[in-house]
Amino acid sequence: MLLISLLVFMAGQAAGFEEGESGWQPRRFQQPEAWRELDSALPAYPQEKNLLDTGVSTAGRPYRILLDEPALSVTDDQVVRYTVVIISDDGIWNVTHEGLHCGEKAYRRFAYGVNGEWQALGDSPWQPLDDSGINAYRRKFYTNYMCDPASPYQQPEQIIRKFRSRRTIIGD
Repeated sequence: MLLISLLVFMAGQAAGFEEGESGWQPRRFQQPEAWRELDSALPAYPQEKNLLDTGVSTAGRPYRILLDEPALSVTDDQVVRYTVVIISDDGIWNVTHEGLHCGEKAYRRFAYGVNGEWQALGDSPWQPLDDSGINAYRRKFYTNYMCDPASPYQQPEQIIRKFRSRRTIIGD
């Protein structure tokens, strides 16, 4: 009975204050704003002199995974955008500009490189990270280099430094 009396008293006291009169504002619970991806222009096409060998293991497959340093960016939408160049042992380049959504553990391809030019993919979907085959590098990028939960807003220079210092990791 005491609890009910206390609740009735508190409700009456709260009703006696008009919003804003005392400077007190009731807390309104609002749904957090839905995540929205920011627009981003495609970077310059990668040049061989700007490529960093990531050292990410390819599990014996005949290619290397390189990162175009000038294309790396970190934006306020929690997306790390980068250009990856996969070079086969035969010297063939496979170039894509991609993004990792650090908050969702997802990736998206923005463009493919064809004959030295970008072919934009429009509104390609975000996809979950895959741990298998040639796509496994994205999970390693996410886990070891680009999406640090302790420091979610890293600068590109910090990410490059991680790649340079951890290049010797095999099978991480």
